[in-house]
Amino acid sequence: MQKDKLKKMAIVLLAAVLLCAGCGKTKATTMSLMKTEGTVDIDDDKGKRIEPVNDLKLYSGYDMLTKDDSYAWINLDRVKLTKMDEKSEIEIQKDGKDLKIQVNSGSFYFHVAEALEDDETMEIRTSTMAVGIRGTCGWVSKEDDSRSQVYILEGTVIVQTEDGQTAEVRAGQKAEVTVNEEGKTEITVSEFAVSDIPEFIMADIVRDDDLCKVILEASGLDVKNPATDDEPATEAYDAVIEEYQSLLADIRNLAGDGEIGYENWDYTSYEEKYPDTSSWYMPYIYNDRELYHAYHDLDGNGTKELIIGYHEDATDEITPISIHTFDGSKAITMNAFMYELLGDGLLLETGNGYVSGRVYQISSDGCTWEETGDSGIARGVDVRNLDLSAHGGFLRDTLDWTVIH
Repeated sequence: MQKDKLKKMAIVLLAAVLLCAGCGKTKATTMSLMKTEGTVDIDDDKGKRIEPVNDLKLYSGYDMLTKDDSYAWINLDRVKLTKMDEKSEIEIQKDGKDLKIQVNSGSFYFHVAEALEDDETMEIRTSTMAVGIRGTCGWVSKEDDSRSQVYILEGTVIVQTEDGQTAEVRAGQKAEVTVNEEGKTEITVSEFAVSDIPEFIMADIVRDDDLCKVILEASGLDVKNPATDDEPATEAYDAVIEEYQSLLADIRNLAGDGEIGYENWDYTSYEEKYPDTSSWYMPYIYNDRELYHAYHDLDGNGTKELIIGYHEDATDEITPISIHTFDGSKAITMNAFMYELLGDGLLLETGNGYVSGRVYQISSDGCTWEETGDSGIARGVDVRNLDLSAHGGFLRDTLDWTVIH
C-alpha cells in the first residue's frame, strides 16, 4: 500500500515537472536563420565560418555580415522577426532570456508581434545608443561610430545613450543619436515620412496587410498608399527650366553667328534676371553644346531634385552644373559646378578633372550640402580613373536626360 502511494506521488511530481518544462514563461528564446538572399557570412563564437542554410540555429557570440545586394531574415520565437539590410553586420549576445543584438554597421529591421514576457529583455545596440524592445516594429541604422538612428513604425521604445540620456520614441518618430568631436552626445527626436522607409523593409511590409493597418493606425503612415502629390515641386522646377530656356534665347541673340566668351559675356547683367540659373558658367558650356535636365531623389526624402547638365563633346558625357531642390514652397539652387554626382546621392568635389577628396551629402535641412568626412576617395587623382562602384558609380550615366531647347 505504501509503495503504491509513493509511486502515485512520483507520477504526479513527474507530470508537474514536464508541464512546467513546457511552460512558455520558462522557455528561453530560440534563434534561427529563416532564409538569406545573396552572400551572407556567419561566424560562430570561436570565429569559425558556418554555411548559411534555412532554419540554421543561431547562438550567442555569432557574428553575421551581409554583402552587396544581400539580406538575411532571422526568426526569434516566431513572433520576433528581424531582417538585415545589405552591407550590414550584427553580433548576437544571449544570456538566458536576455537578448542583445549589436549593430556594427548598416541597418537592422525588427518586428516583435507579441510583447515580451516580464522576465524577457531584448535590446538593440549601436556604438552610440541602446534601444529596449518590448513589442514594436521599426529599424535601427548605424551610419558611423558617431551617428545612429532608430525609426519606430508601431509601438514605443526608450533610447538610452552611454552617458545616461534617455528619450521616448513613438510610432512615426525617429531618434538620432550623435556624438561630436568633443565627445558630447545629443538625442534628436523628429517625425519621418513613408519615403524614409528603406526599400529592404518596404518589400516585406507591403506583403503583410495586417501589419500595414497596424502601422497606419499607430503612426498615420500609409505604407500601402504613400502620398505622391509632387505637383508643387514640378511647378517650381518648371519655372527653373523656363529660366534656362529664356537665358539660352538671350545668349543666342547675343552670340549671333559667333561664340560667347568671357570677353563678351557680362554675366552680372543676367544674375538678377535669371537667379536660378548658372548664367555665369555659360561661356564654358554654350558654344556648340546642349543643355539638359533630369530628375533624381538625391536625399531619399520622396521628392526628386532637378539636375541641370551640359553635353561635353570631349568625353561625350553630360556633366551636371546645378542642382535644384524643393523646400516645400519654392525651388532652392544648390550649385554643382566642379563636382561629380555619385549614384548614392553624394557629391564628389573635383576641379579640372581631379579629385579634392571631399565628399558631400544633402544636409538634414534638405537644402544645403555638408561634408561627409569620407576618406575613402584619394585626393589628386583623375576622376575618370576612380573606382566608384561602392558609391553606385557616376549618377550622370544612369539619369534620364532631356534636352532644354
